Amino acid sequence: MGKFTDGVIEPTVASELAPILSACSRFETARLANPLGDLVIWASAPKTLRSLLEDTASWPERVLFASSGQSWTYREHLIAVARFAHALRNRFGVVKGDRVAIAMQNRAEWSIAFWATQSIGAIAVPINAWLLGPEMTVCIDDSGACVLVADTVRLDRLGDLDALPSVDHVIAVDLAAFDRTTMWTAALENQPDTLPDAIVEPDDPATIFYTSGTTGRPKGALGTHRAACQNIVSVSLIDAFAYHRRHGDLSGFAPGAPGIVALLAIPLFHVGGCHGTLIPMIARGATIVIQERWDAAVATTLMREYDITHFTGVPTQFVQLADLLEQADEVDVPAKVKMLNMGGSAPPPELPGRLARLFPYALLASGFGQTECTQIATLTFGTDFEAKARSCGRPIPIVAMQLLIDGKLVPMPDAVGQTGEMVLRAPTMLREYFNRPEATSETIVNGWMRTGDIASVDADGMLTIVDRAKDMIIRGGENIYCIEVERVLLEHPLVAEVAVYGRSHRVLGEEPVATVVLTEGSEVQSGELREFAAGKLAAFKVPVEIFISPTSLERNPIGKVLKSVLRTALAQPT
Repeated sequence: MGKFTDGVIEPTVASELAPILSACSRFETARLANPLGDLVIWASAPKTLRSLLEDTASWPERVLFASSGQSWTYREHLIAVARFAHALRNRFGVVKGDRVAIAMQNRAEWSIAFWATQSIGAIAVPINAWLLGPEMTVCIDDSGACVLVADTVRLDRLGDLDALPSVDHVIAVDLAAFDRTTMWTAALENQPDTLPDAIVEPDDPATIFYTSGTTGRPKGALGTHRAACQNIVSVSLIDAFAYHRRHGDLSGFAPGAPGIVALLAIPLFHVGGCHGTLIPMIARGATIVIQERWDAAVATTLMREYDITHFTGVPTQFVQLADLLEQADEVDVPAKVKMLNMGGSAPPPELPGRLARLFPYALLASGFGQTECTQIATLTFGTDFEAKARSCGRPIPIVAMQLLIDGKLVPMPDAVGQTGEMVLRAPTMLREYFNRPEATSETIVNGWMRTGDIASVDADGMLTIVDRAKDMIIRGGENIYCIEVERVLLEHPLVAEVAVYGRSHRVLGEEPVATVVLTEGSEVQSGELREFAAGKLAAFKVPVEIFISPTSLERNPIGKVLKSVLRTALAQPT
């Protein structure tokens, strides 16, 4: 591709945000010197995740976590974090820059392990808890994690812990004991209640979130403390807009104001759960109600029981909520909800209108984000969102965005009516793909990050994603990279060719299907192929249907399978 040589493009401010930005000092911006062009940053953002953690001592008696009949106050959480931080350093030998892998479902211990890691300058490596053992092993090995914190289900899947060569210590958070593990409670025993001394800087690495690539090999997006802390203020824009709409000003809007109760129903191993709910809600002094596994009926019960005010999720979750509430004609559940924020994929066009009727006191928001840009890059609110549900909105004030059209970067105002790859520059960008210099140089070019998503810009400056440069399916907010599934199916001895692609699904958005060509003269049932894939892939990646083609797959002149032809054929009535 070569280098992008365009000059620094200033972020543009969406008109609906102008009164918010001018009325609240929290949203003042500053410039951060950068060799490839200054970055615009939020001046009020915490410097590091450790400093944010220390600030939580300001509301010690507030309830932080509520889950399964248990609760944790901010004081109890901070003490547990301090004890585990001491254990990591003094008992398990973790030093600044070491990686600590976290593999478990949503629970308070996930947060404790995460914040303890951040407090001593180590790097947290969230592992997708839905993966099978071999898939988790790839991520743990790639990160070089020296400590693994995991629950029973994940340890069962991993099996032989001796197969993790970099891992020196395994901490089991459940009661069941495994060989080579230290019990969670034992790790915290006899440790100090205050955080250990540590020097943590804004540009120090903080997290490695794994995202599969078009090569099928997972890539670890290395994010910094600055990126995580800048995202906190970006997320609070939604709250500020909602508050301004209700009150007409921001005089009472403050980061630590009481009364926020957030439902956490996105896995913490995703940026949506960690950077979209856990970190920004802790920064606001909120109560977080943990839902260990998504179920719409359980979610409505939790909304009623805890007076939920905030919920961030993927469109699939909101479709299921709307279906359930409409069938039950519920009126009490939505009464306290003030903010509903969705991302991960474009929602069905009718969804914002349905939610507006069901949640009359809530601000509806959506946007575009990626693991590589720490969750959020564009936003759309309220009536804009309802009018243009498929749009992901406009770039937030710290994000400079252009479209890559015919190999040239085109500023947003000049790109109206055109289509191109979204390319951005922001303080929330990943620093690199961990130990993947070639992948890094392909994604970050002269300080600009290629998103891999193709978008158009309308006359109002609203972006709409129309295609993906990456061969990827988004199923209920989960990314499925087609080449990974194709490689697994090609391991079957009777499969000669395979193409995996997505088809539309009303609730999930998309679901994976596959077309295969068998070796000459062989026979196998599609159900057998699905079982074969299920033994090697997480359940959400397994094609829901596999079609067996009697002829070779149609390809273009350079040999690439024409998946558009397969999708078109799938849509035709039989």
